[in-house]
Amino acid sequence: MGKDGDLILITKFGYRIIGTLVLRVVDTVSELDEHIFVPEERLRIGVLGNGIKIGVIRAWAVQLQYRGVGVGRSLLEAAVEVSRKTGWRGPVFSVGHATSKWFGLGVGSMGMERYEWAWELLEDVRGEFGIVGG
Repeated sequence: MGKDGDLILITKFGYRIIGTLVLRVVDTVSELDEHIFVPEERLRIGVLGNGIKIGVIRAWAVQLQYRGVGVGRSLLEAAVEVSRKTGWRGPVFSVGHATSKWFGLGVGSMGMERYEWAWELLEDVRGEFGIVGG
């Protein structure tokens, strides 16, 4: 875990880091409000309380030349596996995650298509692990 409670997952090619995912556990409504405020996404997660924790993806990036070959998907699979093994719900993307500008949240149709693609990929990976909803 990082100093702020972040778990940093990396993928290497040789000694070179080619992909990174930053995962944080959230267990209060106020913390969750910092990351997810779109109603549909809040519904995916469900209710917090009684020790329920959620894995939140704060950053997810793959070097350009390694995109499209499964590196990003492997990072998502690792995040889902960590969440499952630790008993967290999710993971879900933080609306303000470090690479959200690349998804262009709320800016133009191309940005939204990338954002929807990322969510669909995450849902596919979660489905492979038998995780439905939050």
